Amino acid sequence: MNRLRKSGGLTNAALWRLAGAYALTGNKSAALELLEKATLKFENQRYSWYTYGSALRNMAMALEIMTLLQDENEREMAQSIAAQLSSERWLNTQETAYSLLALGKMVKINGGKSFRVSLNQNGQTTALSSEKSILLQELSFVMGDNSISLNNTGESRIYASLIQQGRYPMGAEKAATKNLSLRTDFLDKEGKRINVTELRQGTEFKIRINILNNSNDDLRDLSLTQLVPSGWEIVNTNFTDAVQGSLNPARYTDIRDDKVNYYFDLRSGKSMTFELVVNASYLGRYYLAGTHSSTMYSDNYYARTQGQWVTVKQ
Repeated sequence: MNRLRKSGGLTNAALWRLAGAYALTGNKSAALELLEKATLKFENQRYSWYTYGSALRNMAMALEIMTLLQDENEREMAQSIAAQLSSERWLNTQETAYSLLALGKMVKINGGKSFRVSLNQNGQTTALSSEKSILLQELSFVMGDNSISLNNTGESRIYASLIQQGRYPMGAEKAATKNLSLRTDFLDKEGKRINVTELRQGTEFKIRINILNNSNDDLRDLSLTQLVPSGWEIVNTNFTDAVQGSLNPARYTDIRDDKVNYYFDLRSGKSMTFELVVNASYLGRYYLAGTHSSTMYSDNYYARTQGQWVTVKQ
């Protein structure tokens, strides 16, 4: 093992497996030293086809090692593997077997499936427990500040998620991002950035949106929505010889009076850029909502920008 460790030229998958071997022998420092050279980015390699290997199989092997080292990234890796297991795509035997094996070991090492917690909400404490591996508890909130804390009173490791749904009041939205990065620019006809806080009536410009998938997963069925204020009009050139905007790599585009919806897939580490032509048409002060993008069937990937007030003047 030491000779292999010093040989150099190891692939990412080999670094993970060798680190796992050191972890099993109790040499955690050597394992962590190897993982400093490794990454969480796994790609399908042509040479793996002959041995039924794949990126998913290698991700599962990495998760198995993460559980041994109590790595902080094990939860996100487990979520990625679980998402692929629940998808409708075909998985080979090694992919399925290693994924189930790694997830099973993660549950076992973290203490099994039963757990107990103490929930404190706004000063009131409630004891919660479950013999299953998941528990859903509805929470009530009061207007203003709320406080929530959890105390793990059992022996199992637990992962808590706070799920909130609703809409911010106009002007109170907050920019947020999880596994996606989003940038919205406003450009004039020469491609220079402009400030849309105040625009002269009749000004035609572009909205350029760039989205980056900075997760380790290839994402399908993403939606991106750009709302426009009622004082602006979308210049829909689909029925002319011109092209709508300059860029539109979407698989499907839905253009409405007040917004445009783009639907597309995006591979890990890749980005897409969309452009939309808009005209400042009607005098007045209006609210421009932020750009929003997310996966349509998971709340683990999203990004949104903050809105702003805009004025169309003479």
